[in-house]
Amino acid sequence: MFGRLLGHRVGLGAASACLGALAVSPLIPRTAESRQAPPTTGERQAPDLDLVMVNVVFRHGARAPLTENYGAHDHEWSYCDRAYEAVRTRIRGLDDTDRPVSQSDERQRKVTFAGGCRKGQLTSAGQLQALQLGSRLRERYVGRGFLPDSYDPAALEVRSTNISRTLDTVTGVLTGLYPDAEEILIETCDDRREWLYPNHRNCARLSQLISGRRRETEKMREKSAYHLGLEEKLRDALGMSPEDGHVRFVELFDVCKTVKFHSAAHHFKMSDGLLRELELVATDQMKRFVAPGDDPEMLALSIGKVLRDLLGGMRRATAEGEGEPPKMKLFSGHDTTLMPLLVALGYDLVDWPPFMSNLIFELFRSGDAHYVRIQYNGEVVRVDGSDARGMVELGDLAKKLSHLTGEVSCEAKLQAAPPVDEQAAPVSNGVE
Repeated sequence: MFGRLLGHRVGLGAASACLGALAVSPLIPRTAESRQAPPTTGERQAPDLDLVMVNVVFRHGARAPLTENYGAHDHEWSYCDRAYEAVRTRIRGLDDTDRPVSQSDERQRKVTFAGGCRKGQLTSAGQLQALQLGSRLRERYVGRGFLPDSYDPAALEVRSTNISRTLDTVTGVLTGLYPDAEEILIETCDDRREWLYPNHRNCARLSQLISGRRRETEKMREKSAYHLGLEEKLRDALGMSPEDGHVRFVELFDVCKTVKFHSAAHHFKMSDGLLRELELVATDQMKRFVAPGDDPEMLALSIGKVLRDLLGGMRRATAEGEGEPPKMKLFSGHDTTLMPLLVALGYDLVDWPPFMSNLIFELFRSGDAHYVRIQYNGEVVRVDGSDARGMVELGDLAKKLSHLTGEVSCEAKLQAAPPVDEQAAPVSNGVE
């Protein structure tokens, strides 16, 4: 793998650790902000369990900002050189169709920052994060005989959103996993059909629910002395005036976090403490829009189909007489893919998922029973009913999530819901 690395500029902040971490990092993002986890429990697999299938759902690696606001153009984004020689991939649409055109991706690619990075583009550090994850997956699953030594399309399925940074990320993961493969197939989906993130643009009901949450959030914010005080501190740090309008916490966090990740200094006059405050508020706000633990209908519309994909794949892997299912499936998505999944699993989501965060679902067989262990950035996610090892029976997991995996109509309750506020409806879904 290391022979594939190329000369490049990575950056001076948390990203600078990527090269040194390649050989030693566990399956977690190596950033200064991420919590350090103990060695994954997968390293101590119980002898009575046979691994049957693995699903890996991950956020893309480090990238340039998704907005041009809040001084994004004042930073020189010169971190997007190619970092390694990638394996060859073939990208196609679902049902063996040609790769669709992504209007979201085309809009982002038209914007270039000073230094050469495009809006939302995977940086060299992000490329190395992806390569690192693939290398660790190879060590863990190929090195121990679960996956074949060489790429076999029957053993590995790959799914990605149709966005350059997620496709580039999964290419890096595949390069680390199977560096000598001749060509690896990646399936993607049209923007209008995509379900790997809360796609309010193709679901009228979800759009209405998010719009209502937006109005509620703005009313709460206007009455919150803490939020008003935080906004003033952020204005001072960025040199903004009241005439610049309300500070959009999620959007500002995106700029400040990406600058800090790739740079030795904070954005303008931000500080560690102020950035942390901003992260907590931005995470809480984004959860309201894409991962609301208090609204099963909204959460089901956000992530229910992904849960059905995961559970359905694991069920097929346990069935006999249905052909040979894949041993591993990769899902390359966004922070807004992981956030609702984590909330659905009962995880106490306080921090924004760092770049290259990942959820691993391992399916085991023990006699006639099947168990699932879930890990988030190397730490076991203990869902209700799991044992001391973090194992939960597949049937129990499916039952726990059943309120989110049933069919929910995007057109349901439209007449009963308040009209869509076009001013409030647009909310980032992690893609734009």
